[in-house]
Amino acid sequence: MKLVETNTDILAAREHQDAPAVRSSPAVRSSRAYDSRRARITLKQWRMLHAVIDCNGFSAAAEYLHVSQSAISYTLAKMQEQLGIALLKVEGRKAHVTEQGRALMEYSREVIRSAIELEVLAEKMRMGWEPELRLMVDHDCPQDFLMAAIRSFTTGAPHVKVSLLEDSGLKVEQAIAHNTVDLAICANVPPGLIADRLLSVQYAMVTCFDHPLAQANVPPSEVELDRHTRIVLNVGGSAKPASAGRKIDASTWHVGSIDTALAALEAGMGYAWLPLKRVERYLRDGRLCLLPTPAHYHSSKHFYIVHARQASPGVGASTLSGLLHSHAAILGEAAGMPSRSIGPG
Repeated sequence: MKLVETNTDILAAREHQDAPAVRSSPAVRSSRAYDSRRARITLKQWRMLHAVIDCNGFSAAAEYLHVSQSAISYTLAKMQEQLGIALLKVEGRKAHVTEQGRALMEYSREVIRSAIELEVLAEKMRMGWEPELRLMVDHDCPQDFLMAAIRSFTTGAPHVKVSLLEDSGLKVEQAIAHNTVDLAICANVPPGLIADRLLSVQYAMVTCFDHPLAQANVPPSEVELDRHTRIVLNVGGSAKPASAGRKIDASTWHVGSIDTALAALEAGMGYAWLPLKRVERYLRDGRLCLLPTPAHYHSSKHFYIVHARQASPGVGASTLSGLLHSHAAILGEAAGMPSRSIGPG
């Protein structure tokens, strides 16, 4: 990819030739420093200054930039004249940067870097990359593979800003329906949309060792479960508990975070269906225990990835989707999870 250096003089001249489609009001333009004052120094001049300092002299800088030494000398002399300060102090054949020149040089490096990043972004957009991706995820979805996939994506595509939002399954479905996200990971796909199977999350019915349900060695019946408080993780106001199908009564606690659910379980307040991945550490530490699962209950549910732009997903969305699939496959192989639906049969 060839990057074209930005020259403010050329850009200013073109403004008189090509009328822009949208113009800012005079009041807005006068409030912005870059509109009210024209830049006198070009990026090319700043790069010549950097080359002289980095290459430790005019001769090496000229060779590096493939220009004549006299061109660099003239450009930097003109630059110092325009700024009204000395950027370099020449001693023999060596050029030493002044204190003021060093301060401006470091700042200008960021300017050049931003200009190049802007051109790279424009080139990527021409190739079909989105400048930003909005990813929304069901709060029950495992975090390890998700963060690994996002990290791989941002490493390979630093020009794309990734926004992540975690919420209840119901909120994720609403976001897909309202087209306010680019990608979504959810358990229930809105009607009419095509989704790719991503992974299955295994659930476990857990309580503390002192709870009456933990004293029996057989799976509890529906009647037995109804005698005890059921703790439901209800993030974002979702009306669907993890173990859908059982009636909701006064003995059901709806909590807004997994930390609250775990605290209630440790206090012996009831039992809950929670993602096994989230409670593994508590099981290993002996703070919680697994309850035998009734035969008519299944212990996992599927998660799917949905593209908002079903017909023509962008390059970024397709790339991130592929990475999510790859890391989910690694997680699934490590866990050896079955693929079944959650809730009573």
